[in-house]
Amino acid sequence: MSKFAVRYLKNTFYPVNVPDKIKLEDGQMVIVRTEKGEEALKVFTVNHEIAKIWDESKSKPEPLPVIRVLSQRDLQTLDDIKKEEVTSFFKCQELVKKHRLTMNLVQCRITFDRRKITFYYTAPERVDFRALLKDLTQVFTRVRIDLRHIGVRDETSILDGTGICGRPFCCSSFLRKFATINVKLAKDQGMPIAPGKISGTCGRLLCCLTYEYSNYIDAAKGMPPVGSSVMTPE
Repeated sequence: MSKFAVRYLKNTFYPVNVPDKIKLEDGQMVIVRTEKGEEALKVFTVNHEIAKIWDESKSKPEPLPVIRVLSQRDLQTLDDIKKEEVTSFFKCQELVKKHRLTMNLVQCRITFDRRKITFYYTAPERVDFRALLKDLTQVFTRVRIDLRHIGVRDETSILDGTGICGRPFCCSSFLRKFATINVKLAKDQGMPIAPGKISGTCGRLLCCLTYEYSNYIDAAKGMPPVGSSVMTPE
């Protein structure tokens, strides 16, 4: 297992396949081949514990092949792409307003090879964006266009931020999958059923309500019911 990884898709760490001729260092920017095309991502050193988890996991992420380390010219290209993403975002937003679509544009991503542009959006209902897509193909020529509908939890993971605990959002740092969460989890843990206490920035119940839930259930099995009388040695 490689000792290096990159952040990709929901900011999750993915292992990388590094050719022998390429020497990597922590913090370097590299070109990696992904399912969406060539992406410029940052390299992180992975400790042996994470590498061990990857080795033993049945659903470990597939290693991404490293093409090369970014040169100064590549870094300038990356900077240009970031500017293009901002410009493209507002162009798409104007077209959304033109067609009066009930969709909220969240982010625009352009692959490093400039072969694909993806617009992420949220919407309260299904959106017919055929007319929008037709206009986009006229604005962004010779590039694949993808309009990707995401949920509010995905939106929060993309926008990033800090939770009420004072730490970065779980969804934008390490969570790969969103678990099903309901109010029963909060009740069983004795938490106040107040939206401001058990809801995240996305407006949904906190993902961390599931982290220690099984421990609470196991501990409750050996305890008397709440409000009952008990006898002690004293």
